[in-house]
Amino acid sequence: MAHQRAVELALGTAHNEYKAYSDYAALLRLLDRDEEALAESTAALEAAKRTGMDIIVHMASVTLAGTLLGRGDIEGAAAVAEEAIRTSAAGTRGDAQRARGMVLRALCAVRRGDSAAARADLDAAWPLLAPLANSTLLVGPVSALASWWAVASRVNAAQGDLSVATEAMGESVRLRRVVAQAPQVQGPYTQNSLAGSLARYAVALLAAGDPAAAESAYDESTAIRASLGLPPITLPE
Repeated sequence: MAHQRAVELALGTAHNEYKAYSDYAALLRLLDRDEEALAESTAALEAAKRTGMDIIVHMASVTLAGTLLGRGDIEGAAAVAEEAIRTSAAGTRGDAQRARGMVLRALCAVRRGDSAAARADLDAAWPLLAPLANSTLLVGPVSALASWWAVASRVNAAQGDLSVATEAMGESVRLRRVVAQAPQVQGPYTQNSLAGSLARYAVALLAAGDPAAAESAYDESTAIRASLGLPPITLPE
């Protein structure tokens, strides 16, 4: 009801509409209500397009692609990632946007089993993201770099290099901590992203033969989720 009222109040102002839909989509994704989040993310992208601001369209596209992936719609997410790349701002201003789109497309590729395509996108995104890795103000690129390492971990695991996959996931966790501790974005969403990364790190550590470290990572993930009132992340068998 509160969300419906917020949208009603925002009607007629594209930016406020985008924010109302986007904020609610983020909450629904946090609660693992991906079916409802899809509708809100789709509405957020439509409102974003009406703002005429490329950065807002890009953020809305990234959110929608993530929601689609959460529902297992790999091809739908890949199409949105393509749009995010295509509509990135021209020149160096859009480098981080393009890189984030490439990382999303790489994740779609590795999930469909195309490690070569995923590696190509990661290689193309790296020089755009790496110079921003130590930024304390631009947490968006740092978050995108954390995603880069997470996808790189998946690619290496798919290719049988479990040691490198584990190291890559550990770097992703390190960067997620940086983002989660940044005062401008501290809150449940960045904490939950850290919890998700820790759970994936636990999986990588188990595969690499380090059950003690895996248990530690998973326990931390579970503790973070509990602090948010959320259940533990279920690890694959």
